[in-house]
Amino acid sequence: MTAQNRLLTLSLLLLGCLATSRATLVVTGTNYTVKLVEGREGEPKYVLSRQYLDVLECSMYASDSSKLVDPKIDWKIEGSNDTLDSRFSFSGRLSEDKKNFTSTLSVRRPENKHVTNYTCTGSATDQPEAQGRARLQSMPLISFKIDGVTMSDVGAWPGQDIQMSCIVEGNPAGSPEWKREKDGATIGNGTANLVLEAVNYDEHRGFYTCSANNSQGTNAAKIFLRVKHPQAYLTPMIIIIVEVIIIAIIVVVYEYFMYKKHKQAEAEGEAYKTD
Repeated sequence: MTAQNRLLTLSLLLLGCLATSRATLVVTGTNYTVKLVEGREGEPKYVLSRQYLDVLECSMYASDSSKLVDPKIDWKIEGSNDTLDSRFSFSGRLSEDKKNFTSTLSVRRPENKHVTNYTCTGSATDQPEAQGRARLQSMPLISFKIDGVTMSDVGAWPGQDIQMSCIVEGNPAGSPEWKREKDGATIGNGTANLVLEAVNYDEHRGFYTCSANNSQGTNAAKIFLRVKHPQAYLTPMIIIIVEVIIIAIIVVVYEYFMYKKHKQAEAEGEAYKTD
C-alpha cells in the first residue's frame, strides 16, 4: 500500500468516527445557602426557617450546542435511591432555541434533613444520560436525642448512667464539640454521643453545650441535665407516710365512733326491755 493510499484510508476512518460520534450532555447545578432564624427558648440559637424554598436549579445542554429533544431532569438526594416525597415539586423550562433545559426543585416547609446535596440526572432523545449536583447549604443544625427522642433537658437519679446524643445536620457536615457550661471544660470533641457514668448532683447537674462549625458558620445548643438531689426521695416518702398516718387516724376515729354508737344502741335496748 502506497503512502497516498494509507493517507486516504486514515482520512476515511477519521470521517467515519466523526460521523458516528454523538454529542454528550452537560448538566450543571446551583448552590444555595439556606437562611436561618433565631431559635425560640429551648431551641438552638439558629434553626431552619420553615420557608418555601424555590431555589435549586439544574441546567442541561448538549456539548455541540445541538437542540434537545424531549429533555428531562430527574432529582434525587445524593446517595439515596428513594423517590422524593410530596414535599418536593419540580418545574422545567426549555429555552426558545431548544438548546438549554433548566429544572427547578422546590421544597415545601423543609426539614433539617433536606439541607443536603442533590443529584440531577439529565436525559434527552438520542443522548446518553449525564449527572450534575446541586447543594442546599447551611451552618450546622443541632438537636439532641435521649434514647431516640428529641429533648431539651433530661432527668436522672444519682448513680445513673446517662448518654446524650448531639445530632448535627446541615451542609457541609460539622463535627460536634461538647462543653460543660459551669466551668467551660471541653468534655467531648468529634463525637456525637456524650456518656456520663454514675452521675451525681454536685458534679453533673447543669447545662451542657454542643457546638459545631462548617464553612457556612457556627451554631450551638444547650441541654440541661437535671440530676435529682440525693435526698429528693425523702419528700415523696414523707408525704406517703403522712397520708398513711392520716388515713389510719380517720379509720381509728371512725371505728371508735361506730363502737360508741353500737354500745349506746345496746344500752337503749336494754332500758326499753326493763320498762
